[in-house]
Amino acid sequence: MVHGKSEVMPPTTEGATVISLNSKKCLDAEILSDKCQQCQNWQARTNYPKYNEWKATNNCKVNHTGSANSMETVACALWIFERTLATKGHEYKDMLGDGDSATYNTIVEN
Repeated sequence: MVHGKSEVMPPTTEGATVISLNSKKCLDAEILSDKCQQCQNWQARTNYPKYNEWKATNNCKVNHTGSANSMETVACALWIFERTLATKGHEYKDMLGDGDSATYNTIVEN
């Protein structure tokens, strides 16, 4: 498993991927964000004529609440691992991470 912040993602965004050690292919990926740039940009523009049009079609990118530090754990342990178990019946036996014991401990505990 390879995970961590990417230079192309905003600083409040965290990504996690599951990569097969055998095939080297990406098996699953998740990106979490606790802020939405579009929503932030429009907050000060609620009186603009196009605001209601934007609001009606807005696809807010926020999909995580909590601390920025919990994003990696949530993306890795709670979403990817549980999703794979629920949809494919697979469990992972090895994890390669960045040394963050909180992520590993969360996986083991759940």
